[in-house]
Amino acid sequence: MPEVKIEIFDDISPGTFKQVKHLTDELPDGSIVNLLISSYGGEILPTISIIETLKRFHTKADVIGFACSSAAILAISCEECTMSENSSMLLHSAWSDETDEEDPGIKRCNDLQLSIIKKRCPDFDSKLLKKDTWLSADDCLLMHLVDNIYINDAIDYAALCKRYAAKLSNYFI
Repeated sequence: MPEVKIEIFDDISPGTFKQVKHLTDELPDGSIVNLLISSYGGEILPTISIIETLKRFHTKADVIGFACSSAAILAISCEECTMSENSSMLLHSAWSDETDEEDPGIKRCNDLQLSIIKKRCPDFDSKLLKKDTWLSADDCLLMHLVDNIYINDAIDYAALCKRYAAKLSNYFI
């Protein structure tokens, strides 16, 4: 199956969406798209467009350093998501300089973000989006926002065991 690597190392914008679309236009459905992410985030609407564009592929995200704001949402939306051991994610609500959280557009963006997060973490507390919430790779693993943590380009098998134990504990609570 064809595979493409896409680096998201800048702010996410309509230009980022165009770049992703261009790189995936000729790929057959089911191809593998590997996203390398180290980004402060950016605009949520182009991020949602990227997520929708990638739905016909098998998506993998690798957070190297940080995935903030909409970059975190993009990483979380992928079928597989890994983080390096010293990486961080930043989650928060959508915002605009001219609106508040009750604005219908902001509310819709927050609903979309929450929907994406809850696919991985059904028990996610939406109050965490009310402020800047910084999460370590371990935090993300325990919350099931990522699948694995890797150390020096190798999967951390201790982290895999921790995730498995966390899943088991949900069955026995």
